Amino acid sequence: MAATERVLYAVPIVLRRLLRRAEPDLRRQAWERVKANFEGRLRDGRPLVGLYVCESLEICLEHVPVEDRPGLVAFAAAWCEHPVAATRLMAWRLLLALARGAAGQPEALAGLAGRVEALGHRGGDFLVAELFLLEEMGEACALPHVAELSRRLRLEGRDPVREVLLRNLKSRVDWVEKKVNCDFLVFSAVARRAEERDPGSYFANEVASHFANLLKVSRVEGTRFHAGRSLLALLPLLTVPQRNDVMVELLRSLELDVEAVTRYIPRFLASVLASLPEQEFLEALDDIEGNVRRGNEPLQRLLLQTAGWLLTALDAATLQGGVLRRLTGMLLGSLAESRSSTAVEGFAQIAMMLERLSERPDDGRLRAFLLLASKKLLTLTTHRGGDRVRFFLVGSALNRLDRAIASLHPALRFPERPAVAFIPGTFDPFTSAHRAVVARALEHAAEAVVQMDDYSWRKHALPRQLREDLAWMALADMPDAYLAPFRPPVNLARRVSGVRQLRRAFGRRELLIVVGSDVLSGASAYAKPEGEIWEIPHLVVVRDGAGPEGWRDRIGGFRGGVTVVPVPDQVRAVSSTALRAALDRRGDLDALCHPLVARTLLERRLYVNYPAYKEQVPLPDDRVECRAAGRHHDVTVCELKSPDAEQGPAASIRWRTGAAASLPTVPGGGGPLPVSDGRLVGDGALVETVGPPGAGGDGGSLQRLLSDVLGRWLDAGLLFALVPLDGRDGGALADALRPLGAAVPQRGAQPGGGLAVLRLEHPLVLLWDIENVLQPPYTGAPAVRRALASGRAALAGFFAALAPGDALLHLHEEQLKRQVVQWAQGVLGDQPARRRWVTLGLGRQFSRDIVGEYPTVAIDLERLLTWRGSEGGTAPRVGSPSLGLQLAVARELGRNAIVLAPFLDSAEAVLQVNDAAQAAGLPVREVLIGVTNASVRTTLDLRGIPHRCGAVVPGWRGVLRESATAPYVGGWSIVGRDPLETGSLLPSLNDCLPYRHPRHLGLSGSDAFDFSRLALAHAHAVLLALEETFREREGRLLAVQDLGAVVRTPRCPPMPQGFLPPRDRFPSDLVAEDIEALARLHP
Repeated sequence: MAATERVLYAVPIVLRRLLRRAEPDLRRQAWERVKANFEGRLRDGRPLVGLYVCESLEICLEHVPVEDRPGLVAFAAAWCEHPVAATRLMAWRLLLALARGAAGQPEALAGLAGRVEALGHRGGDFLVAELFLLEEMGEACALPHVAELSRRLRLEGRDPVREVLLRNLKSRVDWVEKKVNCDFLVFSAVARRAEERDPGSYFANEVASHFANLLKVSRVEGTRFHAGRSLLALLPLLTVPQRNDVMVELLRSLELDVEAVTRYIPRFLASVLASLPEQEFLEALDDIEGNVRRGNEPLQRLLLQTAGWLLTALDAATLQGGVLRRLTGMLLGSLAESRSSTAVEGFAQIAMMLERLSERPDDGRLRAFLLLASKKLLTLTTHRGGDRVRFFLVGSALNRLDRAIASLHPALRFPERPAVAFIPGTFDPFTSAHRAVVARALEHAAEAVVQMDDYSWRKHALPRQLREDLAWMALADMPDAYLAPFRPPVNLARRVSGVRQLRRAFGRRELLIVVGSDVLSGASAYAKPEGEIWEIPHLVVVRDGAGPEGWRDRIGGFRGGVTVVPVPDQVRAVSSTALRAALDRRGDLDALCHPLVARTLLERRLYVNYPAYKEQVPLPDDRVECRAAGRHHDVTVCELKSPDAEQGPAASIRWRTGAAASLPTVPGGGGPLPVSDGRLVGDGALVETVGPPGAGGDGGSLQRLLSDVLGRWLDAGLLFALVPLDGRDGGALADALRPLGAAVPQRGAQPGGGLAVLRLEHPLVLLWDIENVLQPPYTGAPAVRRALASGRAALAGFFAALAPGDALLHLHEEQLKRQVVQWAQGVLGDQPARRRWVTLGLGRQFSRDIVGEYPTVAIDLERLLTWRGSEGGTAPRVGSPSLGLQLAVARELGRNAIVLAPFLDSAEAVLQVNDAAQAAGLPVREVLIGVTNASVRTTLDLRGIPHRCGAVVPGWRGVLRESATAPYVGGWSIVGRDPLETGSLLPSLNDCLPYRHPRHLGLSGSDAFDFSRLALAHAHAVLLALEETFREREGRLLAVQDLGAVVRTPRCPPMPQGFLPPRDRFPSDLVAEDIEALARLHP
């Protein structure tokens, strides 16, 4: 079909819809304009003009005023002798429609008979289609001799049926002839049945298969639709096995994944399905239901169309009960799909189905559908910013829903207080067994409400929003199952207030609580028999018919009644633990959870390397002890000691405070101070010795001690440090001091080994934190540790060479974390249990941790950037609960809070947590900070927030956070960007080029490019080490989609085409490409 005809093809369809739906006055006005336009084209000999004028009049004939119909003969007469067969046939079809419409009107038929008789005497060869139309017109106009002549000519020298079957499969035969041929085949099949020449319906079955083939392969919509209608006309002639075969053929054709071929099948497939007996229909429905959940996107969309048409094709009696619920569930379930095209199709089908049902006579199916689906539809309606198609179709569905409800008389009445089953739990994640429990609950209540708990604080569960999303997907196709809207969740462990809150939430509705036998035996809410929860009716679900020890003893304690039901046999072995284990071993998930949940878990790589329970934060591996020494106690000795008290110090340093003005020469030996670019001012640290002898050989221990002491010097407000180097250990000591930024003299440049100088006025903070963003199995891998050590040394060396003598403060976030946890344990250890403390760890790094024996809550609050790289504020990560809800959950776990912050470069996060905690009724008693700056401490002092700091740096020139420079491993989240479906990658920006300029480090020009190349090289080495370790552990390659197995929060930097990384690429290769791109920008 050429481009022009594709446009003209829509004209008859548009006109029919306009005349059918318009009000009477508007219809009359529209028809007058259409008629006037068409009359002006009567002398137009172009074939497409005549074809589509005649087709428009044919299909709109029922909406044309009766008095105007005789005048339409002129249009048929204008083109009935046209040399182009398609135009001629369409004019004949118009004549036939006019003749049939004039039945019982002799005058009108007389005007048509002359034209028909003239066509019968037309010379030349006739097509089978022409002879069939001529016969039908002869019958309609009471011209038996014309009809008989047509039948005789049709049979002379040919087999008309075989000829038609063959011509319908030829692409050069126009679609109008194929439509007439279809009518002829239906006529032939009906005639053979009437004449008892087709007792087994074999011919009818052959013709039905032919129509099914046309429906699949014809290139023109008109042929497909007419073939589909013709197929439906043959259904009464077919036997049940034959109809079932046609259904199977059409259903399997949907799996061809060629939308141009399959898009017109669903509406006709639905009618074929509706014609089947119950057993065959239910078997086909099972197949459709499974493929709606598991099929690819094109197949899902086609099956959703089939489900929508089935709701109108089935008779009202068949729709009662389970069939209506299943079909409605398919449509509703699609709305929760992660595939946007499937969800959009679901909204579109609901809108169209409501429109079709509203236009039909009320047989009860629209009322039943609305009662079943309206409330659930509202809970599944979600908005995605920027998706205009989804927005339009959601609005269309809601508009049709409103109109459908308003159109019913008597008015639709929804149940005011339906009984509700309340099902609390962690659901980490939601499994098939949980769905079975919900189904059992719905046998005892009209609605089920599932609540995601956050109060099992020892469990290492996914964030509640993610768990709710998974449950929302799994319950989407259950019309009477909902997620609890309570924020924060109702805490039944608060025996009186929690139960009363639940009763108030459900008002006067009959309430049933559903719990497992393990909850009954172990949950604190059921610890005391006198509790108010025992007065609420319960449904206790038991696995394996037994359950944990002691639960039967508590059954008799229920004062409100209790029902014990077993878990269905098919899900008896299913649990969240089994599902997580199957994910770890990459097993089959179909029997363990809903298919959409399974696909989401696999695509987003959730629960990979995800322990079920939190662990205690270990104590620091070593400690630094400082004491006063010297005759006047003016000397400080600091020693690095291991937990083993029998071993001596691994390293030590002896120093005292002195003024720069009193030190014109090097202590202990003449010579000027080695400061070339300015004088030392103020007080500083004068190091006397670094030891003990031989300790300098352990570079790691020595550098660890020097880094700690450097923090103490900064905290004390010292402005410089002088470290003497001697011949014995000067080389090892110099190697330990250079990464700290010390200006070390060349060997032999000064007598006695020389003097290393550190200026402390504006240090640069190097925060090493990649260990906290990697999964535990990979943090300690030798290859990863080597890559980290090498990269960190290179970065420190870069800044040391950039500004010799300016201090570099090395901070290991994991060490700081252990330090503040140790302080917290000391604080909490002396507190009575009645004070109910809760520990608030600032950041997701605490999500797997428990501090002491007190509830520990990781506060998800992080710095955000805009997509342009500017500051976006401090807020919870996308998908996390609001800060207020996080603190409300913490308030349910305790009455006093202590906040832990290993490193704090801004007071904003602490201030937000403090304000939100106060609003939730949870006072923050103290904030424990590992390292911060003077500005943060001053802000906390002014706000009156109690705090303790390990070290306070008066001021720094910048903070280099290691993970923020490593693409795919770390970075800063972007405001408003949701995680990608591929591996849950979080769109992020990194603090290096080409992603974001590192101005915060005081770098510009070539220095910024050099630093960025070095940072990317470090990230590249770490990713290579992770890929190597992953290959050794898993036996396969680490692709971008699998990053969640090695990184706690896998991230994605911007790609050239946006935040869409290829699923199967290696992250190290992508970083290598960015390094090459950066080199091209600045060779």
